[in-house]
Amino acid sequence: MFPTDPRQMQQMLRQMGIKSRTVEATRVIIECGSSNIIIENPQIMEMEIKGEKNYNISGRAHEESAISEEDISLVMEGAGVPRDKAVEALKKEGDVASAIVSLKDSKK
Repeated sequence: MFPTDPRQMQQMLRQMGIKSRTVEATRVIIECGSSNIIIENPQIMEMEIKGEKNYNISGRAHEESAISEEDISLVMEGAGVPRDKAVEALKKEGDVASAIVSLKDSKK
């Protein structure tokens, strides 16, 4: 059975030859092609075993669709809007063409 006290856990890992440390972070983003997994306020444990680093990440996660910089640029140019408006429209509409049309319609 593993100890629940972090100091005891660290000591046990050291005895097994495993280096470990806590990594301070406010957010972790895992890029998965067409979407991203966002973990807010994560608890991250880095362990080095035989020269290889492994990360154990826990926390509240949610998924967001990924928006490429190219898509953002296309919407900015096509609709003549600033970056934040382009990102907002892409999130709402889901694709470049719909985002541009939506932004142009809202200018009328």
